[in-house]
Amino acid sequence: MPAIRRVLRGRSRGLHAAFLSALAVLTLVLAPSAPAARATGALRICSSCAAAGGDLSRYDYVILHAWEHGRIPALKAANPDLKAIVYKDMAATVDYASHDGVDDELLPAGVGYYDAYRNHPEWFLLDTQGRRVESAHFSGVWLMDIGSRAYQDRWLANVASELRAKGWDGVMLDDTNYSPAWHLAGRTLAKYPQDAQYASATRSFLARVGPPLMADGFLVLPNVYTVWPSGHDVWRDWIQFTSGAVQEYWTKWGQEASQHFTGADWSYRREFLRITQQAGKVYLGITYAPLDDVRSMRYARASFLLDWNGGPSALVFEPSPGGQDPYSDEWTADVGMPLGPAYRVGQVWRRDFDGGVVLVNPSTSAAAVELRGTFYTREGAAVSSISLRAASGLVLGSAPPPPDTTPPDTVLAATPISPTSSPNASFQAVANESGARFRCQLDAGAVRRCRAATLITGLSPGSHTLRVAAIDRAGNVDAAPVEHTWTVQPLAPRIRLSAYKRGRARVVRIVIGRVRVPTALSSRVTEAALEGRRSVTLYRKAPWGWRAVARLRTGPRGAFERRLRFRRGIRYARVLAVARYDDATVASAVIRVRRPRS
Repeated sequence: MPAIRRVLRGRSRGLHAAFLSALAVLTLVLAPSAPAARATGALRICSSCAAAGGDLSRYDYVILHAWEHGRIPALKAANPDLKAIVYKDMAATVDYASHDGVDDELLPAGVGYYDAYRNHPEWFLLDTQGRRVESAHFSGVWLMDIGSRAYQDRWLANVASELRAKGWDGVMLDDTNYSPAWHLAGRTLAKYPQDAQYASATRSFLARVGPPLMADGFLVLPNVYTVWPSGHDVWRDWIQFTSGAVQEYWTKWGQEASQHFTGADWSYRREFLRITQQAGKVYLGITYAPLDDVRSMRYARASFLLDWNGGPSALVFEPSPGGQDPYSDEWTADVGMPLGPAYRVGQVWRRDFDGGVVLVNPSTSAAAVELRGTFYTREGAAVSSISLRAASGLVLGSAPPPPDTTPPDTVLAATPISPTSSPNASFQAVANESGARFRCQLDAGAVRRCRAATLITGLSPGSHTLRVAAIDRAGNVDAAPVEHTWTVQPLAPRIRLSAYKRGRARVVRIVIGRVRVPTALSSRVTEAALEGRRSVTLYRKAPWGWRAVARLRTGPRGAFERRLRFRRGIRYARVLAVARYDDATVASAVIRVRRPRS
């Protein structure tokens, strides 16, 4: 599968956009900036990512959409060494970045859809049936002829002019692919029927566009997807025309807390960083995972530091879903400069730094390591030996960390759609510190301890507000709790639950219909479903609260069934279902299921 993760490219327009840019500048100038995190970057290209990104000046690299250029002066004032990179698709144009048949001034691509449509229809790639090729996964994204010299020149001229005018330091070229197969879903390009032909066109694009931009002093960082086993050779060949490259899925696949690379797969991925640094270029490795997934953060950071040469390469952590502040001490850990190359201690890799030690266990089994000295965890524990689980990493300091007096930041990663017909609501809270606990307040009720995954039932019609504050391990409390307000009103239910008898068992059937959502959310919900970022969870009431008993990823609509088991003496079960579309949730009504008669 190609390493392409396209996120929603929503934008603010007109006076509202100008206000947001001015507010961002004012906030950054007045607020003290956090210390810069060495060898780190931020990818902020979802609809709310830039606004929800926290203090972006703390990173070495920040990748933004073109319409976020108003943030650059404040970012540079807070961190003069920061590199502001604009996102551009090199292989496609998009029809939604337009109004009334006119392309927007600032685009997520290098060439406008209507410019190509009216003046250069030959730039649209066709399939073997003579049809223009729209991405199989992203509506409104149309594949362009990257091998066309005229298209290359127009893309170069447009992007170069924008880089100069808006103050960008460089450009990230998305969709720099060896193969277009992921966009095609079984179709074949008439002009490039073989992957090798398409790869040759990609190479010609980089050779034409990269050197002139670099000669003008701009960074050129393609988001490269290659295929095994030729990936290293292709990567080495292509980066000769660029400042380096971006690689998604650095130490794991997907956006969940799983699918970590181990063994040969981990070693294969590691080599891309080495190749790039040996060529004197910039490597940006991106890992996607939930914001509370400390294991993935540590594995990514430790694996990166294992081969980092102290130069301009960086690690990027993008939380899932994306509209959250990505910062955490776990993936930005800094232990100074390396004292030598990495070496193996049994099945664990180790590297020594002037401020600590880095350990990585890329195997499929746990391993214990004697450290030959005393080091300190982030929590301040002194250790002389450590046990690492499979596919994990750790960064230890040579001195105890200072006392933690900084309160955590709280984010609601999933909230109910508003308005909703359901009297039940599902929330997912996360904090930017590992091991945090939470307390919640519903409306004007009492403040109570709550779990990260909070399920509220039996709500009356009307407006409701939930406030959530994180508490870190040191006892620091978020002084500005995050809150979400939503409305319960009579609407036709969109998640239907029913139960029927099958033999001696009861089966719960969950049917997902079309979800009615506000216009502002409709595109996010639709794209989340199409991209596989929609899941349905079945909950069962237990004495201590609601317990998840089944979870399934589904398409835009669907149905699935779950067999319920009853313990001896239990006559009834109460269940409900929650559909989650990226950061939006919809809950069903609660039904009571009776134990089948013997």
